[in-house]
Amino acid sequence: MIFDQRLGCFRLPRAAFEPRLPENRPNAKRHDRYLSVNIESSLLNDGLPLDWACDHDRFYAGKLSVEAAEAVALTVTWEPVEDEEPKNPHHGAINGLVEMFYRNQDEYNEALEALAKASVVLPECLSAP
Repeated sequence: MIFDQRLGCFRLPRAAFEPRLPENRPNAKRHDRYLSVNIESSLLNDGLPLDWACDHDRFYAGKLSVEAAEAVALTVTWEPVEDEEPKNPHHGAINGLVEMFYRNQDEYNEALEALAKASVVLPECLSAP
């Protein structure tokens, strides 16, 4: 978590947006095809908080707009997880970073930086023990 003095709030570091790939995390139990997120509108529709299912002992929950992802040529899709545990009807995916990593490292690094700068850590995480 980084305090952004420009905006006066905490944001996520760029590492939070790095997909687990064989090249950067060879010992990971699994590698990513996309970045997993929860879709805000789905959570709110079900009356759930934005940090739903976040283990505050291990993670911070952040907020990122679809527009921020689209501004760096990524897409966001709603992809509920129904066929494995834990089920997550609010699951979404930020698509395109893995392909960008292999296609153009400069574009990839710029996208990570832009996503980090556009993110905001949820206030619930700041007061968590």
